[in-house]
Amino acid sequence: ANLMLVLAFGPTGGQIPHVDATAPNCSLFLYMSEACPSTVVYAMQDPAVDSGRALVELWERDGLDVPPTLRTRLVERGDDPIEGHFAFWKTLNEALRTFGKLYQPIERRLQLTAAPGTVLDAGGDEVHAGPKTDGSRMFAFAVGVCAEEDGGDGDDARDGEVQYNAVTLHVDLCCVASGFLEEDTAATRRFLLDRLVGLVEACPDAESYALQLGDREDVASWLARLVDTLASPV
Repeated sequence: ANLMLVLAFGPTGGQIPHVDATAPNCSLFLYMSEACPSTVVYAMQDPAVDSGRALVELWERDGLDVPPTLRTRLVERGDDPIEGHFAFWKTLNEALRTFGKLYQPIERRLQLTAAPGTVLDAGGDEVHAGPKTDGSRMFAFAVGVCAEEDGGDGDDARDGEVQYNAVTLHVDLCCVASGFLEEDTAATRRFLLDRLVGLVEACPDAESYALQLGDREDVASWLARLVDTLASPV
């Protein structure tokens, strides 16, 4: 499936938390350099955000008034098939079962300093990030495909190539939700944009957004301007 060798020759700024779509397969890291900082794996606070209904409940627990049209879309139509550019989501609920944990608050971060030859099995669909480093770092990354006899389904398609952080996930959720709204009101747009601003403020990393957005350069450029604006408010 997916296999890569990573070698950093100097300090790195680290990654922002993200999820690679891998489950039921697992993410494997083999550390090769001395005193190698491991990948950071995050434990998220319960309850899980694994459906449109759960996302609405999260917002409402935070005291937010979810616009009725958006609430109906997320709660009642989460299993509607998605077509077009976001067909790979299949349904909103299925996408949130993989990536919805990015909306959950972080409970704690888990990291170790690894000796050469140490292997970390980070599971599948876990929130994780490359660490900030002060020196060189070398490791190999692979997606281990579980054989059917070991409880997997032999699916090598979930190789981690589909990846989201909280910001890019919310951008695409806005697109998907808007496509199903009979009445895309100003209140709904403002509500979704306010949530986006909060996520950008928590992880302002335009470069990471651009890497995940690929050829959607117009969206990446807009997010970069938003990062700059929030960093230098008028």
